[in-house]
Amino acid sequence: MRVIHIIPSAFDYFDDIRRHAFSILEKQIESGVEAEAFTLQYGSVTRGQKSAAKLDAPASRFIGLFGLNELVDSLSNFDVVHLHCPFLGAAKKIIDWRKKNPDRPLVITYHRDLDFSDLFSLFIIGYNYFYLPRLFAVATAVAGSSAEEFAQTKGRRYLKQPEKFTDISASAVDIEKEAGIHLTDTPDKLKLLSTDAEALAYIKLYKNLVI
Repeated sequence: MRVIHIIPSAFDYFDDIRRHAFSILEKQIESGVEAEAFTLQYGSVTRGQKSAAKLDAPASRFIGLFGLNELVDSLSNFDVVHLHCPFLGAAKKIIDWRKKNPDRPLVITYHRDLDFSDLFSLFIIGYNYFYLPRLFAVATAVAGSSAEEFAQTKGRRYLKQPEKFTDISASAVDIEKEAGIHLTDTPDKLKLLSTDAEALAYIKLYKNLVI
């Protein structure tokens, strides 16, 4: 199975989401999934950004040097497209691609709300306010760490088709119990299930969606 993770990386607004997404990707690779990563950001990819991606997921193939048009053209080469949000950039291109490829699963993970910290963060909040309802409408599945946490976010208001929601924690907890894996916390804004179980829960979701 080939999966591409589209990961936000605009300045430092999404650092915790980037690290979380790369950790999931890394565990999926260890589980035999052919997973790759593309980071959305302004400007070209710097050497420092490539190094950071390599540290986050040393086993992954980072394809962030692609331009957005090249990225969109390549999406149909993957069995699943997994977009991590909130994010900035390429929303309209992804929506247009999805409408042209309705048989290709698009999974969206809503990690958290974006806090207002400066004028640019306000721009990002407005961007997601406009595009996320449209992206959720064309997505195959929308995932969150848990139904309870998702219900407290703006993502719940963006999702008009609640039947699309997948509670990753519910599936991951079952996997953890079977494997004897324990829950872990991180000092970041995101409180994670063990990454192993979370990655396996996403793989289970992918398999259910792939025709």
